[in-house]
Amino acid sequence: MLLEIAIDSLADALAAVEAGADRLEVCDRLDLGGLTPPWELVRSLASGTRVPLFVMIRPRGGDFVYSDDEFKTMERQIDEAKRAGTHGCVFGLLTADAAMDLKRTEELVRRASPLPVTVHRAFDRCADLVGMADRLANLGVKRILTSGGQATAEAGSNVLRELQRKVGGRIGILPGGGVRPSNIRSLLEQIGVEEIHSAARNAQGVFDPALVEKMKNEMTR
Repeated sequence: MLLEIAIDSLADALAAVEAGADRLEVCDRLDLGGLTPPWELVRSLASGTRVPLFVMIRPRGGDFVYSDDEFKTMERQIDEAKRAGTHGCVFGLLTADAAMDLKRTEELVRRASPLPVTVHRAFDRCADLVGMADRLANLGVKRILTSGGQATAEAGSNVLRELQRKVGGRIGILPGGGVRPSNIRSLLEQIGVEEIHSAARNAQGVFDPALVEKMKNEMTR
């Protein structure tokens, strides 16, 4: 069972790993849903931590419909992530009609290769999640971070289970959104996955390594 933790600072990253995180999603500004992190943070983690690092590729907050200039920025950010010694990239691009931008996604997957790609929760805005997951698998996307189209993974657990059943053999389903010690084990069992994502924030929105430790304990008991 693998626990991925989203972090946006060096201190939180080190505390998350110490508490049992198996993989880090490295971001800036988690209050905005995560942006591309400072490269000095990424390089520090790449040289000083023992777990895989997946870097958020998102040049701005707001929607996921990007201009040509923003797309070029994402290409450069992927190149920088590869130079920094990271282990994967996380991004999501939509068209104006709230479908995944498959053409640009394919271009960025190729750009990131051989690093694996996770498509983030922009995916949850699509209408046909199973069909879109199948198409992303065809493009070589490694996994999808998703709450099943709902605000939380718990609310979307039925859809997540369907995604895992229908396309889980071709693309990883990574449940995320509202994952806490109180629900992590039931989510893993109900959905049938072996990895899960959390930002491990407390009620005040502050990272709490104790939550990481509790979640890891729930996963392994």
